[in-house]
Amino acid sequence: MYRKFLLLFALFSIKTAFSQFQMEPPETIEHSDLQSDVQVIYENAENNYNIKSSNIIHPSLLVRYGISDRTELQINLQFLTEHTKELNETIQSYDHNYNIGIAPVKTGLKFMFNDAKGLIPSSALLVNLSIPGLASSGLRLPQFAPEIIFTASHYMKNFSLGYNTGLLWDGESSKPTNFYIMSLSYAPIDLISLFMESYGYYKSDTHADNRLDAGISFFLPGNLQVDLAAGIGLSEYSPLNFIGAGLTYRLPKL
Repeated sequence: MYRKFLLLFALFSIKTAFSQFQMEPPETIEHSDLQSDVQVIYENAENNYNIKSSNIIHPSLLVRYGISDRTELQINLQFLTEHTKELNETIQSYDHNYNIGIAPVKTGLKFMFNDAKGLIPSSALLVNLSIPGLASSGLRLPQFAPEIIFTASHYMKNFSLGYNTGLLWDGESSKPTNFYIMSLSYAPIDLISLFMESYGYYKSDTHADNRLDAGISFFLPGNLQVDLAAGIGLSEYSPLNFIGAGLTYRLPKL
């Protein structure tokens, strides 16, 4: 359950007046800037008569540092609770199981190729690696879990269209998961951005997992951004729904 849940989370960016909740933006933060992104998310993963399960990130902390104007270092920590209720038919009551701890620490580098110009989108490549031993005992992976993510965005006056695609390994199988994200943002005024995202995960030996979310971002004084989002699963094997909130803060230059 945890490995699939980890695929949900991407980044916020306060470099532009647009927002996303799942999509990785192509922009890197500026040289020597330090930015922290915090998320809290509740996911209703499964709900049937025999088994009910949910996941809570409380919180996810992403630290981003600008190595140069087009290269960014990322370190991601996630504090996770997995809760499963399974029906005990003998006594007609649910048995509760909890798995609480720190998910494998993820570190990565993002390389921005170009800025948007006309019909040409801004683009970047993000390479992440989850470290199996840097986790709580119940959440450790048997092997390293790399991620290769291509990201691009087009910008218009009040709109932004972005997309991600790439390969994600779960740390258990040698077969990667293919994924996509499409994100549309609209900024009616400078301080607010509305967004909607469609995204999905595909692996040769599993069922498709497609999802949809929407939300709103508020850009506040002092380099602060607040994000609220909710989403639903579109496929039979997707999580049922989730809600989330995020806070982004960019520190002064070091």
